[in-house]
Amino acid sequence: MRRPGPPLLLLAFMFLAAPAAALSPFFVFFDSGSARIARHYEQLLDNAVEQARLAEAGALLIEARTDSLGPAAANLALARRRGAAVKAALVRRGFPADRILVIAYGEEDPMVETPDGVAEQQNRMVAIHLTRICRPPPGLPPPPQPLPGCPR
Repeated sequence: MRRPGPPLLLLAFMFLAAPAAALSPFFVFFDSGSARIARHYEQLLDNAVEQARLAEAGALLIEARTDSLGPAAANLALARRRGAAVKAALVRRGFPADRILVIAYGEEDPMVETPDGVAEQQNRMVAIHLTRICRPPPGLPPPPQPLPGCPR
């Protein structure tokens, strides 16, 4: 089932943020039913943090998805675990945890539309978006100084 639109928090985040880098998003794909980040994504995660630093990204937006194999509630829980695993990996690399927003879609809003119950590798993923926070949404602290590219 496809959601009619992004959640309100994501919309607020999009309106209050500006893109930080043309290289974003970064994609991490997962094995079916797993939230384990494969070793070959280590360099990609290093690059995401380095690009966030170079682009003066104020925040990272993580969107976590699953394919439609299995119950929707289990897929949402799996997407949350995937998002948390990627967030933890980025924090270990030095990106501040309070500047990472994780949105778990589960099997909703897939990258590739499929019938229910289909195992689609392209939907088992997390996208990492670099952003500059111009005016942070409630609950997210303001950046330490005004960021380039944000309206004054």
